[in-house]
Order: sequence, then structure tokens, then C-alpha cells
Amino acid sequence: MKNITLRIINGNKVENLVLNSGKVVTKKATAGTQYQLVNENGQLISHVKTKVVGNDLVVFVEGVEQPTLILGRISTSLSY
Repeated sequence: MKNITLRIINGNKVENLVLNSGKVVTKKATAGTQYQLVNENGQLISHVKTKVVGNDLVVFVEGVEQPTLILGRISTSLSY
């Protein structure tokens, strides 16, 4: 996995979290928050696969077998 950053946007607050190769990051989903995966150039990564497991959204980046990110409790945090 190349350098991937999780950009978390909530209102005017932006947090960047560098994702380490081989480690799965788990974050609790928060209503009204945007979650973006960006590459080392700050460009959005568009080729991701997602899967809902229980109340969690599991995110896989193309070319990586294990999940990169797990957003927990999405069904209780996000409105449809």
C-alpha cells in the first residue's frame, strides 16, 4: 500500500490521519462527517471496495487484500 491518508471533514474541522501499511484503522462513524481516502498527492482514491459487516463499513483499497479502514456503527450514525 502506498501512502494513504484518511481525511475526516466535520464542518470546518479537517483531520488527516496517515494510514500505515498492514494496519487496519477503525474509526467510529459520526453523523454529518465526510471520510475521504487520498493518495500522496492529495487526490481522492476512487477505486475502493466496501462491504457492510454488521453495523460496520469495511473499506478495501484496490490491490490490498485486507481492509484499510473500518467505519464503526454506521447504521446508528448515518441517516439514509
